[in-house]
Amino acid sequence: MKLPPQLQHFLNSPQFQQVLAVIVGLLVATGLFGAFIGGGSSNPDGSSNNGSNSGGNGTVTATASATPSASASSSAPEPKASNAVLEARAKLSATYLAEGPNSGKDTDPKNGQNPPYDGQVIPGFSGVQEIGDGTFYGLPDNGFGAKGNSSDFLLRIYTVKPTWETADNAANPEKVGGIEVLNFIQLKDPNNEIQWDIVNKDDANRPLTGADFDLESFWVAEDGTFWIGEEFGPYILHFAKDGTLLEAPYAHPSVKSPSNPTLGSETANLRNSKGFEAMASDGRYLYPIFEGYIDDAQNKKARVISQFDMQTQQYTDKSWTYLTEDDDSLIGDAFLTKDGTLLVLERDDALGAEAKLKKIYAVKNFGDSTPAGELKKEEHADLLRIANPGKIGMVSDKGAYGVADPFSFALRSVETIIQLEDGRYLTALDNNFPGDDGRYSGKPDDTEIIIFSVK
Repeated sequence: MKLPPQLQHFLNSPQFQQVLAVIVGLLVATGLFGAFIGGGSSNPDGSSNNGSNSGGNGTVTATASATPSASASSSAPEPKASNAVLEARAKLSATYLAEGPNSGKDTDPKNGQNPPYDGQVIPGFSGVQEIGDGTFYGLPDNGFGAKGNSSDFLLRIYTVKPTWETADNAANPEKVGGIEVLNFIQLKDPNNEIQWDIVNKDDANRPLTGADFDLESFWVAEDGTFWIGEEFGPYILHFAKDGTLLEAPYAHPSVKSPSNPTLGSETANLRNSKGFEAMASDGRYLYPIFEGYIDDAQNKKARVISQFDMQTQQYTDKSWTYLTEDDDSLIGDAFLTKDGTLLVLERDDALGAEAKLKKIYAVKNFGDSTPAGELKKEEHADLLRIANPGKIGMVSDKGAYGVADPFSFALRSVETIIQLEDGRYLTALDNNFPGDDGRYSGKPDDTEIIIFSVK
């Protein structure tokens, strides 16, 4: 018998699966399961909570109804937490618009959003760095996912201040859980360090756009300058505190992407969008990591870690091999802790119930590892199963997929891992605005940042 679409959607939802699991567990525990089966069964009653989507300045709104996202008919994550514990959470509305010219003119409508947008969207953060006063630098990528649709997206580093929702205020979260955008640094090339044409080549300041570079990872040096890893080259870029490009882009000595502007007649040996998604640093060296495998790699799980000397401004001859869980596993970010542990974020390209891999792995004593050797890793935290005893988000985001105990960061492009000065960890979302709807079906994901500890 073919069920009505609305009923089929409800039966496939993670909320129904969770309710059913509880009912079956109670029946088994009381010895009534056999009698229940013998006497027939009925579906438990339940309803979906609709989510609302309000823009930061009210100019962009979602028209699609928002229901808890399932993304597949499979059940929700197993109700068993890892050794990670959720400590805090904050979100920036997906429809927040920063000042600046319209953006998104070359994109398509999705999830109720209709471009172009009256300002600069913030499509999540591919990298976050702690400033030290409760504020953070947030780095978006190239905007809308490709060179061809991001020429009106301006490359910036935003300064943001979260007002954290924690266990102390989760029961009454009306005035917490938001992210304030304080200001931004516009990245630019007024000194003509870039030797090929850029979108704004006729502008005296030469502000950079998402058609020029795809920014993914960064490090703030002791002098306050920014070192940024990107994917079109892939390149390492060095910017002053005010966003001015200080030197010509540093190209990798042996790897080029199909989007490399100097490719010419050469053959690319790295797939598009598989460049320096991750980049760690020990203060002297940068360690950029390719998100995917090199084309001629015999082992498709191999991800090359290079070493770049910030003092000599050159790549060294050292490299390491990190093995991912699967051939198509993606490296989301990396961070070197003060004790020399290299944290590596691995993820799949799925969201909601389809997400299976969002994990942090630890490579201990990375500095003592033999170059050219395969690194030994161990699981550090599973972001799909984070203990949430403080019930963070369970009132403020009731009904959202994965907002429960355990808490699941089952969103597609989880692309940040850093250790904070207090020892806890922070991860953040590149929300791929407006395409991803991991929390509520039909509603673009907000830019979400969480803090967790590891017991």
